[in-house]
Amino acid sequence: MKKYRNPLWRSAVHQAIWIEKWCERCIRYPGCPILSKAQTSGRKPREWDRNDHAQTMDSTLKCHSFADQHPVVRRGETEDHTLEMFHVHPTPHQRDTP
Repeated sequence: MKKYRNPLWRSAVHQAIWIEKWCERCIRYPGCPILSKAQTSGRKPREWDRNDHAQTMDSTLKCHSFADQHPVVRRGETEDHTLEMFHVHPTPHQRDTP
């Protein structure tokens, strides 16, 4: 049996479960530079935190760069040019009527 060589994960199954939870739902996947660097170096990237007391394989590391939606681009503030609907000026003939 071949020994698994990446110290970030305990086994290939552990790695697959973790990637399924964090990476495959992220907008940066595939091609995430953080994941590829971690896989090639075997070292924990600074974007990840270890959870030594994790109960499940998918929660042993937490990725702080995880994003499941693209950021919302908001447009800038504009000056309000809305006319008042109920601000009515009396016409000249309305002023003369009792």
